[in-house]
Amino acid sequence: VSGDLFESLNHNACPLPRMRKSWIDHSENEKLDFVLCINAMRNLTLPGMSINLYDYFAEVHDENSFWWHGSSFFLPIHRIFLWVFESGLQYVARTVGATMDPPINPCLTVPYWSWDLDAEFNGNNPKFSLIFGQYIGSRPKPNMETYEVTDGYFKDWKTPTLFNSKCGSYECSDPVTSPEYGPANYDLKRYFDKDVHFSYDSAGVMNLVSDPLYYSSFYNFAYSLEGTPHAVPHLWIGYEMAYMKSPTEPLFWMHHCQIDRIFAIWQDCWDYENVFPITTRMYRSWPPTNDILPIKFTLNDQIPVKHPVYAGPFDELNPNVKGIYHMGTSSRPGCDGMYYRYGPDFIVRTYQTVNKVNVCKNNFKGWSLVNQPLPTLKRQSDTDAVMNNMMDQSNTTVNYNKYKKLYDKYIKKASSSGKQGSEGLKFIAKLICDELPKLTVNEDILQWVEMNNMRLTALDNLCQNVSDMCSEPKFAHRKACKEKTTDFISSDDSSSDHSDGDSSSDHSDGDGSTHSLDDSMMVVPKWLFGSVLAVAGIMLLVIVSAVIFGVIVYSKSNTLPSISRDSLL
Repeated sequence: VSGDLFESLNHNACPLPRMRKSWIDHSENEKLDFVLCINAMRNLTLPGMSINLYDYFAEVHDENSFWWHGSSFFLPIHRIFLWVFESGLQYVARTVGATMDPPINPCLTVPYWSWDLDAEFNGNNPKFSLIFGQYIGSRPKPNMETYEVTDGYFKDWKTPTLFNSKCGSYECSDPVTSPEYGPANYDLKRYFDKDVHFSYDSAGVMNLVSDPLYYSSFYNFAYSLEGTPHAVPHLWIGYEMAYMKSPTEPLFWMHHCQIDRIFAIWQDCWDYENVFPITTRMYRSWPPTNDILPIKFTLNDQIPVKHPVYAGPFDELNPNVKGIYHMGTSSRPGCDGMYYRYGPDFIVRTYQTVNKVNVCKNNFKGWSLVNQPLPTLKRQSDTDAVMNNMMDQSNTTVNYNKYKKLYDKYIKKASSSGKQGSEGLKFIAKLICDELPKLTVNEDILQWVEMNNMRLTALDNLCQNVSDMCSEPKFAHRKACKEKTTDFISSDDSSSDHSDGDSSSDHSDGDGSTHSLDDSMMVVPKWLFGSVLAVAGIMLLVIVSAVIFGVIVYSKSNTLPSISRDSLL
């Protein structure tokens, strides 16, 4: 499918590539546009649809959750999911938003939630989070009796799931049978779980992206990114955000924009951007571990995205991984015309070098997906001033100066230890995460991991092996603690998995070399397995022949009656 799905309803004249940036880099007008457009989308039902456009996306996510999570499809499918949702936002902005006073910017994009900055200083204290306030909703009060969102632009929102007022966890997810947790209603709630801690700061994220020992291959990177970085914000917010209808919570889109941004930094860091054919280092397929849908998400397989009740724009896509892996170019847009970039980036600007040595050792092309200059926006008068501060590293905003000082503190320690480049970054990330609270495995986390078709090993990180909890008897029997096998990984010779029309180079990184799944896991390819069987067969034939020959020789030497050849067969 090429072109914006909403084009047939109303022409999208916005320039490409779309440019996304952090929520904290948005002007006040831009923030207001976003929350107003989200509300307008929830009040809009397109012709032929039986549900409003916003809730439709939540239903699609819930219905397709079994194969969208815990598999190699997680990052690519959420990329196109976010793109189509953003196209819907722009459609609402240029139709409904055009009637508002003042009108909404028709070219708005989804902002990302920089929770890595929240982790730097705040751990999991929402009082100091950079995202909450008059638009998203205020921070919870210390003696709050209810977790309902009572202010901001989502205070009157209703959720499709009935929740009680005081529990956002799995242990009391049934509010009807849990009256001790308060009255049940459908109001949007946020739990802010004190037992869930942000453990990936900016240095930790950049280490996850760039560590050449572990994360240059897609499997290790994608598996880890879907683990702690993806899980923690979902579990921290709780309630609807902790279930598969999580797109009901507007923070879902901002969180997944952050996840996609990190995916883009990884692609940029290793010079994987816009590389065709897609190599095995860039993408390896594995199915979800739920034992329900043994699908291999190979590059060319079309994956149907359907909803049995609610028809809508996303149903028309049926994307394959090849069409949604890259962020698109002007000459080669992705599925649904996908072509976008990320603007000035704090993580990249701050941690691209440590003691004057590049952290991303393979980034020979420079940054082309992230850390891009923003085009001047004509509508918001204060946008240019905000972005000029962001573009000029010596003139960053007050918030960024605070984080830059933290970096300077640790870079001195790395320098005194003789650490440079990716080694220096890992040193810094370890110093910081050692100071952050650790994740405690409880029933909520176990159920989250199992709901997402994963294992606790996905939550292991630089400072904590969360999966060590599986050695405890009370956890050992859980599905989340079962050993993750590798026999479901497709082999290197699967042309459908790796071919992009040029199978001769599908397995090479450009230097002619081939690669295994990752740096810690070896998978036996089918061709090698077949070769081993052939060799074994030949050896067996040789042994049998030798035995027969020995029998003949022995027989003759003992002057026994001769044995015909036919009698030996």
